[in-house]
Amino acid sequence: MNSTTNKTFSLSHDNARYIDSVPLGHKSAAVNTALTWYRGQGVEVHELLANIEGLQQVIAELYQEELDVSPPGPMAPTSTSLGGTLRAILARMWPF
Repeated sequence: MNSTTNKTFSLSHDNARYIDSVPLGHKSAAVNTALTWYRGQGVEVHELLANIEGLQQVIAELYQEELDVSPPGPMAPTSTSLGGTLRAILARMWPF
C-alpha cells in the first residue's frame, strides 16, 4: 500500500481560503498537520507550556540586552507587552 492516499472532502469557506493560501507543495503537509493535532497526536500541553516558558526567558534576556545598549532618551523602550509578544511568537509557531 502507498504511504499516501488521495481523498476528496468538502471544506468550509474559511478552511478552503486557508488551504488556498498555503504555497503549492505544502498543502498536504498543512492538512496532515491539522489532522494530527486534531487527533491529539501533536505536541502535548506540557511541552507547549515548557516552550512558552523558554521563549519568555529568551524574550526577557533580549529585552534586557536591548535596554543595556539603547541610548537614553525618548526613543528608548520603556515597556513591553508580553501578551502581544507571545501572540506574535505563537502565531509564527502555530501553522494555522
